[in-house]
Amino acid sequence: MNIENRPNTKPVSTWGLDPMFWTSVKLFVGDLHAALPSDSASVFFIGTHVVRTVQVVGIVVSVDTR
Repeated sequence: MNIENRPNTKPVSTWGLDPMFWTSVKLFVGDLHAALPSDSASVFFIGTHVVRTVQVVGIVVSVDTR
């Protein structure tokens, strides 16, 4: 996923109109670190979208048995 970090241009009153605001977005850890946090609320900006909840996903590269 290619995340372009740009400043948010949407007013806070229109954040709820974006479907990504109401869904849980699946992101890799690297994509989550690249997202811009908001100063005014506990949301992240991914491109021009406002994201409020995420599911962190990844790839299992090894399993250690005990």
